Amino acid sequence: MPFNKNATIIPGKGTVLYANPDTAVPSNWATIDPTSTAQLAASGGWNALGHTSRENVVALSKDGGEATTLGSWWDAALDTQRGDTSWGVTINSLQVDATTMSMAFGGGVLDTVAGTYDVGDIVPANVALLIIVQGATTRMCIYIPNTNMQVGDAPELPTDAFFEIQLSAAIQNSPTTGKKFRFLHPALKASAVAAPTISAVTPANATANNNITITGTNFVDVTNVTIGGTAALMFRANSATSIIATMPAGTAGSAPVIVTTLSGSSAGFAYTRG
Repeated sequence: MPFNKNATIIPGKGTVLYANPDTAVPSNWATIDPTSTAQLAASGGWNALGHTSRENVVALSKDGGEATTLGSWWDAALDTQRGDTSWGVTINSLQVDATTMSMAFGGGVLDTVAGTYDVGDIVPANVALLIIVQGATTRMCIYIPNTNMQVGDAPELPTDAFFEIQLSAAIQNSPTTGKKFRFLHPALKASAVAAPTISAVTPANATANNNITITGTNFVDVTNVTIGGTAALMFRANSATSIIATMPAGTAGSAPVIVTTLSGSSAGFAYTRG
């Protein structure tokens, strides 16, 4: 195995997105801005959990899986068996809001007029998680398609730190794939994808706030779409050959379209906006 600096990451910062179980990973996972309402709205059902603890960072946990060696009189290490393994994840949320309350104390009653949340018998929440780990130049994500979540340790009341509510999630198998979690990292790709190309942009003469369809190749890990040098208001890669983008404000006339991915940028495609 060769040394590959690009396969390493220091988790400088991070956050967590949540969605219904088995919600697909956003196609722009490598660049999605978790603070952008517009990008989350176009993500296919993902929402931001918000601020989480910097001192008690998100952590995966493993229980079980210990090895037991069985032997015969002749061979003391004839066979090795391992017990069942269970996985979990803990997230210490800093935000005392409806989302955190419903995940920690499911089944409670929220009163948005009085600003209260009544806790009774806890009903665990089933959610998918996307843990975003951001390094200096590289992003890694951990996708957990199915969890059973409720409050972990009882909350404490420190005088010199943020109040934290610990979310404790048991990781379950995905109903679709049967897997527990997935690592996403650019270095895991078998080979580099070629830079994108554009073959068509329709309809012609689109104006601000209208959608255009960009057709081409290698629309994988799309990071940006510009029209006349201005970033599209929103874009979504439907496939490796099709992107929907929303026209930004601008004057009528020539407005070359450029698609940028982790592998590079396309040549500017001649387009005239209305």
